[in-house]
Amino acid sequence: MELRGHSAPLSSIEWSPTRRGMLASGADDNLVLVWDLYNAQNGATLNGEATGSALGSTMAQPAGNAAAGSGQVSAKGPAASWRCDYEVGNLSWAPQSRLTAQGGEWLGIAGGRGVWGVKL
Repeated sequence: MELRGHSAPLSSIEWSPTRRGMLASGADDNLVLVWDLYNAQNGATLNGEATGSALGSTMAQPAGNAAAGSGQVSAKGPAASWRCDYEVGNLSWAPQSRLTAQGGEWLGIAGGRGVWGVKL
């Protein structure tokens, strides 16, 4: 499977510690993308519309999946995206705590001279 969505080199990836099959990636294109490897029907818009202080839940069609046995690599788009003001240098899923137990998961994102807490 090939995960498609970034238009610049990746700077970090990390698996979710609590949700099986969830992966977050950050890159020099200022995007943080969240991938759900178990949900075949997902894909976030990447045209700049899904920007803001939280991961967007705007959904679009994922990149096409190749038919089995066709010799082509299956491609999958991201489930959600968030645009940073700077190139993403690092990201990390928040560990389990009272904050995360009250609803939602959080990503810590570092870019430029800033650090952001982004709620999924």
